[in-house]
Amino acid sequence: MAKLVGVWIYEEPRSPSDDVKLQGGATLILSEQERRKIGDNLMKVSIRVMDDDFAFDDELYKDDSFQLGPANLNVGPTTFGFSATVAHSKVANSETSSESWAELYFRVRASGGGVTTKWANSQNEDVQFE
Repeated sequence: MAKLVGVWIYEEPRSPSDDVKLQGGATLILSEQERRKIGDNLMKVSIRVMDDDFAFDDELYKDDSFQLGPANLNVGPTTFGFSATVAHSKVANSETSSESWAELYFRVRASGGGVTTKWANSQNEDVQFE
């Protein structure tokens, strides 16, 4: 079964009042059968930035335009990177007024050519917004 592993997140240095610029990446693992099934199709990578909260997690960013082309898909592991910029106001509004930090993480999934992975999450990144 195709899967995403090693999802990571990094916050670029910034002032707490600036928009949040995040870098991330993951490794897609495909079997030979899955690679043949995908053929010359693209794999769409769905990227979300989530805020980890006690009750439910808030989605702060959504991008479904990232794609991996056939030349970039291997049998075995394929590592790729991506980025996201989240508005300061969205980060600040995702937490209660008594907090000055948000716990952000990437949530990603790949699909295409009849092959779909499960969602995979990065570790949390503590992001100061005040």
